[in-house]
Order: sequence, then structure tokens, then C-alpha cells
Amino acid sequence: MSDYSVRIRYDGPALEGHSMDVNHLAPALLALGDTCKLANKKFNQDRASVRVLVNANIEQNCFEFNIQLILDLYEQAKLLLGNPDVVTAKEILEWLGIVETSIGTVGLIRLMRWLKGREISSSELVTQDGKDLVKITITGDNNTVMVTPQTLELLKDPKAVKSIQEVVKPVTQTGYESLEFEQNGEVTDKINKDDAKVIVEYEHEESAEEASQVVTAWLQVYSPVYDTDATTWRFSYGDIHVYMDISETDIEERAFERGGAMINDTYKVRLEITQTLTESGKLTNHYKILEVLDFKSRPNQPSEQAGLNFNDEQ
Repeated sequence: MSDYSVRIRYDGPALEGHSMDVNHLAPALLALGDTCKLANKKFNQDRASVRVLVNANIEQNCFEFNIQLILDLYEQAKLLLGNPDVVTAKEILEWLGIVETSIGTVGLIRLMRWLKGREISSSELVTQDGKDLVKITITGDNNTVMVTPQTLELLKDPKAVKSIQEVVKPVTQTGYESLEFEQNGEVTDKINKDDAKVIVEYEHEESAEEASQVVTAWLQVYSPVYDTDATTWRFSYGDIHVYMDISETDIEERAFERGGAMINDTYKVRLEITQTLTESGKLTNHYKILEVLDFKSRPNQPSEQAGLNFNDEQ
């Protein structure tokens, strides 16, 4: 299990009675949870589930609460796959900008505030202290900022941007003055009313070009699936291993009927490949299975029991 806690504080005259309008608080809390879950799904896929716990503190003349982000790791998956690439709760909070980073990068919240609606003229992948980072340059005054690739990916996700906007939106209301994030007793970031307005008015970067094609392809299950509600599975497609959207198919249902998903189970499918060129010049591919045309089960050999038995307790 991986967990990390941070204190969040809304402040202003409207909060002096230790209370906060539920119409402001509820959307902000739900958005906070949705953002953490979205980031976990994006970067951990089915390797970890996430819980966001809230503990309110009414002793201050503000509305203050602690959030605890808990990742429940699928230890069986780590053991079977030998996969150390499960991102931690702290990393997710760093990429979102709720927690201060130790490598001099800015998270999503600070990035949205820094951009102030200005266009990104270029983004360059660089290596710093052995880590892959992205140097972002904005149009106009040639200012640059360093972010992680994960933060940049979140910036391009309209759901992530919308959720962050909901978290800071209360500060734009009458009677609110600021939103603070606190680590180990120290305020690491403070968003005032002007900052909040900039973030709420931010429009996420749209794709400059998009092209898609539908092909007939053979795919093989690359890694076991530990979430029976997962809408993406990882497949081998030729020499690459990629996550693919299965939401419009009965792949999960049929696997359930067979009792499990086995590595190297083989599917013949109609596959939609959508290629996007963003304004920053990066090419990304999205894979979606439209229809299953054929299926070949992998022989059930003892050395290959790396699939999920849906009847097992999780």
C-alpha cells in the first residue's frame, strides 16, 4: 500500500464560523477525488486502485481538511509481472500540483496558473538528474517552465483540467479569499482569488490534427487484468505492448464466462487507431477495439497461469 496525506485549507470571511457552503464544498471534494482517480487510472492502469479519504478540522477560523490518498497495490500483479512501475500516491499528488515536488518541476495547478491562457509554443523532452522532464516554452515572452511528462499529459486531458477547476472554484465566490496546500506544517502553495479565476478560465489545449484508421489485427493479452470493471486492457500488437479501449466490446464478459483472462489469449479484432498531433508537436496514438472477430484461447499450462480467475477473491 502507498499513501500520502496533505492539508487543504479554504479561507475567507465566509468561513469564520468553521463551516462551508455544501454547494461549494461538495463539488470541490468530488472533483478532488475524481482527479486523483483519473490520474491513478491514467498512470497505474490496473496495477493499483485508489481511495481518497477526507478528515475535516473545525478548530481553525477557516475550513480546513486533510486528504489521504491511498493506493492499494495488486501485489499478485507485481509478483507475476515483476513490474516495479507502480507510481506512488505522492507522485500522483506532485503531478497534480497538490504536493510540492523535490525536483524543481511544477504540477498541474501551478502550470495552469502560470500559462494564464497563453499558448505553448514548444515542448522539449530533456534529461535532468537522470529524469525525463519537459521544458515548456510559451508564446510571446519566451518564458520556460519544467514539468514532468505526466503533468503535461494531465494538462491535455479535459477531464483533469475540469476537475482541478472545480477544486479551486470556491475561491472565486464571494466571501472566499484563498486556497492553501500544506505539507509537514508548511504552506507549499497558496491560490488567491486572482489565481483561482485564471485557473477556472483556463481552456485545455486542443489537438491540432487528428486522423484515424480501422484495421483488422491479431492481438494477444500481454498482462493480467485485476479490475473486472477495467475499460482498458494491455495487449501485444506486433512488437509493441499498448493499452487498448475495450469498452464497446464483450471481451470482459466473455473472459468472465471462461473463468479468467490468460496471458497470450489471442483475439482477431477490428481495431481503430487514432493518431493525434497536438499543438506542442507531440504525436500520440489511441487504440480502441471495435469488434471481436475471432478468439483463440491459450493452452492452460501450469507455467502460464498468470491470468486472472474472476472467481477468486480479490
